[in-house]
Amino acid sequence: MLFGYVTEFLLCLAISYLPFINEAFRTEPVHPVHWFAPMPFSILIFFYDETRKYLIRRERRLAGPEGPTGFVERYTYY
Repeated sequence: MLFGYVTEFLLCLAISYLPFINEAFRTEPVHPVHWFAPMPFSILIFFYDETRKYLIRRERRLAGPEGPTGFVERYTYY
């Protein structure tokens, strides 16, 4: 997952800032202020997902191998 995040970020940087790619996609460099707006959302999503995975692991450990699935796993596991 982390590899995907980093790869996507680097791809966005390349499309936005490399001159030869700018010409191919007809893009312009993004002002740095606009990079800060989505940062809280990406951090929030990251911590939400890590907390969800932690709760699922904890519920599985407490229930044992044959036990029922917990609330978090039942309603948030895709």
